[in-house]
Amino acid sequence: MVTFREQHRQQQLEQNQPPQEIDFDIRWYPYQLDPKAPTAATPRSKFLARKFGLDKSAHQIQDRIVQAGKVEGIQFRYDDDTLYCNTLDSHRMIELVRRRWDLEGEMVEELFQSHFERGECGDVPTLLVCARKVYLAACVQGGPLTRDASRVEQELAYLKEYLESDQGMDEVKEEIRRARQDLGLQGVPAIIVQNTYLLSGGQDPSTFVEVFKRVV
Repeated sequence: MVTFREQHRQQQLEQNQPPQEIDFDIRWYPYQLDPKAPTAATPRSKFLARKFGLDKSAHQIQDRIVQAGKVEGIQFRYDDDTLYCNTLDSHRMIELVRRRWDLEGEMVEELFQSHFERGECGDVPTLLVCARKVYLAACVQGGPLTRDASRVEQELAYLKEYLESDQGMDEVKEEIRRARQDLGLQGVPAIIVQNTYLLSGGQDPSTFVEVFKRVV
């Protein structure tokens, strides 16, 4: 897959312009495909059967996703051992990690791997394991976070208390409501560029290039 940066750099070289680096400020917002999902861990096969049915087309969709993932180095799992649950807690944790640790992107990436590659669900124990990994990885890479053992446990205890309460729940639900009703989103992925351009569903890299060129 050719990235926007690679295409942009190639265009500049063809036009005899010096390569220009472009910085992106990425913010993740909550959205739920299955708002009625149970809060307890549930086999993902039940969700897939309810969403796609039990016919061959469901398995064909899964097979296409698995093959597409392999091209990008992603090992999607759809076996019977994989789990899922309601994602409200995951969204609450992402927002807290953004404000408290400034590790929003890292947390989202870890949750993607947890769910899609390891077959885990976003219950509180799993979220805390993911948070520990993200926090310690950030400490190794340097930055303002400290790897002092007492500090790590203090941060995770705070996160656990937060997740076991209702803190941040209303804010997340309001963001989801706004996405559905005000922005008209019906699914993911949905990417808003510069608060102006909405790109829904899978898009060709050239589409992003054209949009980015308008705002750079």
